[in-house]
Amino acid sequence: MQYDLSNLYIKFHQCPQDKKLVDFFAELAAYEEFSKCKDDNFIKLAILTADIDSPISTISDRAIMVGAAFDILGIDKKKNEKLFNKIVDYDHVQYMDCWLKYLYIQNEVLFTDWMLVTKDYEYFLSQSGKPKPKEVDDSKYLKDRKALRETISELGTEKKELEAKLFPDSKAAREASVHEAKKKIHMWAEEYAEPFHYA
Repeated sequence: MQYDLSNLYIKFHQCPQDKKLVDFFAELAAYEEFSKCKDDNFIKLAILTADIDSPISTISDRAIMVGAAFDILGIDKKKNEKLFNKIVDYDHVQYMDCWLKYLYIQNEVLFTDWMLVTKDYEYFLSQSGKPKPKEVDDSKYLKDRKALRETISELGTEKKELEAKLFPDSKAAREASVHEAKKKIHMWAEEYAEPFHYA
């Protein structure tokens, strides 16, 4: 089946075969998620599954969508079954780095708002787990707790609204949040070295 890639924001199919995508597209070279990517196919998969104008963007079933992306790129799903499953499950670090950064490029304001509200939500959520200070009386503590709950609820609602605009489903939003949290302490994992098997 032929797919029209002409509406993609980053038209990776126009990149000469002897060049890396980051050497051809300045928009990608500006971000280390792309410049550190060892295999351009992870970037291409990120583009195909994140671009709002991708020819497979309307496929609601995640496995079918990723399968179509593999087909477009000529990657054998059976020989790359482990990688395929990781990408379907939002569980491959290098792909996730590229996917999230591509979402950021296409939705900079929304993505920045989502990151900020997520940070605030997590902060206030962590505050809710703190024990009552001995020097604070019950009425003040209950008043502060009520205000804290209201803040968490408002931030949670805003977070969900942004995620509905930014991500294809709740699992994608959840995995994006987890990935962003892990990135703060993540070291380059061995999965970065996992190659695709084409033949």
